[in-house]
Amino acid sequence: MTLMSLSQNQQEIKTNKQLQGGIMKGIGFCSGSDSGKSAGVYSRKPGLTPHQIETDNNQWIKLHQYDKFVYSRISHFSKLAANENQSLMEAAKLPNFSQLE
Repeated sequence: MTLMSLSQNQQEIKTNKQLQGGIMKGIGFCSGSDSGKSAGVYSRKPGLTPHQIETDNNQWIKLHQYDKFVYSRISHFSKLAANENQSLMEAAKLPNFSQLE
């Protein structure tokens, strides 16, 4: 799995006027807020086939496993850095995979 393959089903980001070339894709959490509450979605392009959606879901599962591996390596070498990162994510109300555990 690569980020390139993961990006194939994601929306293009057209709001960046400074982009010199290429295409930006919205890989990851698209946040939003309403009345002080935050929420968001992982957005996909419209019109995907059921097979494309299933493949995309499987890629997100693999990405979650990869993120857990990276976190375990960071926390192994620096527990303080891992704890500070988690505290910053919680303080900023940024969604992350550790909230699912």
